[in-house]
Amino acid sequence: MSDPADARLQRLLGGEHLAPLRKRLRRRFERAPLDHAIEHIHVDGLAAEEHAALAALLGRRQRHTSSLKIDLGLVDGALRRSGIAASLRDGYSTSGTRGNGLGAMRRMASTFDLYSAPGLGTAVLARVVSPSAATSSLPGVNGHRLVISAVSLPKAGETLNGDAWVEQGTERGMRILVVDGLGHGPLANEAAHAAVQAFRSAPTEDPAAAVETCHLAMRSTRGAALAVAEISIHPGVVRFAGVGNVAGSIWNGSVSHHTVSMNGTAGHGTIRPREFSYPWPAGGLLVMASDGLTTRWSLESYPGLASHDPALVAGILYRDHSRGRDDVTVVVAREAKR
Repeated sequence: MSDPADARLQRLLGGEHLAPLRKRLRRRFERAPLDHAIEHIHVDGLAAEEHAALAALLGRRQRHTSSLKIDLGLVDGALRRSGIAASLRDGYSTSGTRGNGLGAMRRMASTFDLYSAPGLGTAVLARVVSPSAATSSLPGVNGHRLVISAVSLPKAGETLNGDAWVEQGTERGMRILVVDGLGHGPLANEAAHAAVQAFRSAPTEDPAAAVETCHLAMRSTRGAALAVAEISIHPGVVRFAGVGNVAGSIWNGSVSHHTVSMNGTAGHGTIRPREFSYPWPAGGLLVMASDGLTTRWSLESYPGLASHDPALVAGILYRDHSRGRDDVTVVVAREAKR
């Protein structure tokens, strides 16, 4: 979906009088990123109009000199934004075809979202729903709305998913269960669904009590790791209880706070669920994931991603951090944008 560098520079620095500048900048820019230690380049011998055009591209006012220090990251970002913006135009094509690409997808989709960042690739979300579904309300939490999306897939080669997740509204807020049956395949699936049924049967329980209820319901199964989170937008708190290695992370707009789970296996032996409370900030984001996702993921590594649709967040984390040898579940929740 990207044009050649010179075509994008043509859009950013148009006009025949800037053709020599485009040629020099393209050559320098294409050479410099080969050395990751290089963050800036200098372009010398600039005329006044060339200096002004480059300064405008970088979004900086600079006193005219015959040379200019150029931040490669800023140039890369400008080129990428130019390419993406063009690709989102209906009918746009880089190769002379009909252009039934991103522009058409955005026009026809009920929900469209796109995330792209240098070195992190590009991901696109297009959701098509019926008019009645598009106007239906999202789950209410104390007068507010939550958007909750997930990716949950079985291990490659399996037909049954050993992971499961479910959401459930309560008077206090919205409860979310993520359960990871031990291993994978039919027996893990049986354990996960025993936990889901028990969770649904006791909608008034707090997270620690819900974990205990699931634990007792899985006595005849191989067991599971699981966690329950309850989001109460007012007074702004997330209550969390877990057993085993289901991860939780709350994004507050600048850093992530990781939740705490107790050791053990639900359905086996004796467990002692403990509930922890965390602040739920305005614009907060909750991510819960089974251990089919590696432990190396972090929203800090994806600038701006937390502001996007939760389905896109879940999809990108799955794309980049799935272990590939286990069932995997990623659940993302945040307050709906008004």
